[in-house]
Amino acid sequence: MKPTDLSTIFASVPRARAACFRIGVIAARYNRSLCDALLESALATLAKLGARKVVVCRVPGAYEIPVLAARMARSGNYDVLVALGVVLQGGTSHAEHLAAADAVNLQRLAVETEVPVIHQVLTPRTEGDARARVRLRGEEAARAAVEMAATMGTAGRARKGERRRR
Repeated sequence: MKPTDLSTIFASVPRARAACFRIGVIAARYNRSLCDALLESALATLAKLGARKVVVCRVPGAYEIPVLAARMARSGNYDVLVALGVVLQGGTSHAEHLAAADAVNLQRLAVETEVPVIHQVLTPRTEGDARARVRLRGEEAARAAVEMAATMGTAGRARKGERRRR
């Protein structure tokens, strides 16, 4: 399957607007080389999109991401959060439980706080599978973050009765 050219999907958000968004990135340290590559890809893409207000926080592992995301979302200091981690599948169901807990808690947080949380905690079978995906997934997370920040800003203006600018 050929990867989609994301530049056409996310071309609607101007660089100048992306510079205004306050973006929090939470990245796990467990499986460090994989998480570092995921983070580097996301940050490089955010820079290309013109994002300048980016705060990066590291946590020990993917399981710790939701608690820090909750603190950041409720602070009022962020327009969008990005959660990055890699949980390799093993011989037990541990990875499934961990990934499910992350997904449920991050989604619940996003809905409760109305701060989008872009979920890119990957659960590949092998380290090789992870290496093949981290660059693209980091890029997708960054682009989705900028798009959601723009969308939420537009939705907020419409809700407050302001006219939408084109």
